[in-house]
Amino acid sequence: GTDAIVQLLSHRPRQLLRLPIPAIAKGASANLTIFAPKEAWTFEPSDIRSRSSNTPLVGHQLTGRVKGVVNNGLWQEVNK
Repeated sequence: GTDAIVQLLSHRPRQLLRLPIPAIAKGASANLTIFAPKEAWTFEPSDIRSRSSNTPLVGHQLTGRVKGVVNNGLWQEVNK
């Protein structure tokens, strides 16, 4: 499920590189991703962030979407 994907994409790479896993704690620098796991949306060409535009996902409905990122305590909204 979603918990396993979060583990594989966030914690596991840090473990493999022997980097500390950041904690969400009072006084700690905030570094996290805000994710809406149930939001349905259609992937459009304007969603492509790469220089390469070849993807079979254009026009497909997907579930789950990143809403924003907090990096070093600064909020950056994505996918408005």
